[in-house]
Amino acid sequence: MTSYNHLQIVVQISTPYLIGTGFCLNDNGLIITNEHIVRDSKRIVIEHPDQGKQEGEVLFLDPKRDLAIL
Repeated sequence: MTSYNHLQIVVQISTPYLIGTGFCLNDNGLIITNEHIVRDSKRIVIEHPDQGKQEGEVLFLDPKRDLAIL
């Protein structure tokens, strides 16, 4: 059985068009969200419960699976 020593953190993702959620994938700051939330957005704001608001960058999009990595 695998044991995890950290909790997944849910964050809020805001764009000029939509607001959604995502979750922190690891301690390196990668965030998983839905592709339709960040689609065509130049400005993405991530609100972390402990770190406040910060600008985000889209690193990967998969429209077929509705997946984005920030």
